[in-house]
Amino acid sequence: MALVISHLLNRTADVYREVLTADGRGGRAASEERVHEGISVRVPQATVEERVLAQQAGARWDVKIYCLAGTDIRRGDVFRLLDTGEKFEAVDVIAASSAGVYTRADCTRTQHAGVSP
Repeated sequence: MALVISHLLNRTADVYREVLTADGRGGRAASEERVHEGISVRVPQATVEERVLAQQAGARWDVKIYCLAGTDIRRGDVFRLLDTGEKFEAVDVIAASSAGVYTRADCTRTQHAGVSP
């Protein structure tokens, strides 16, 4: 029996991916393309340690974002939460050890000066 995590996905995000195209001069131009719109995700609540780090300008911390199994997420994709505008960059993508359960993106986020956590 496959586990279903859809009831745990409590946030909504758009996912963006960098796309390279020929610029007509022998080089490439990078642009950002939305590959998923309004997908359901789970972003665990920050720990006390992460909240303290977030108070520091330029602080970087890791977070695991969960989405439905089979969602096309790749390293380098950027999650933008629709409710807060927070951005998380995927540094690794992992499928659950049991097929069809979830896709997990290990992400990083940098807190810049003057931005509340």
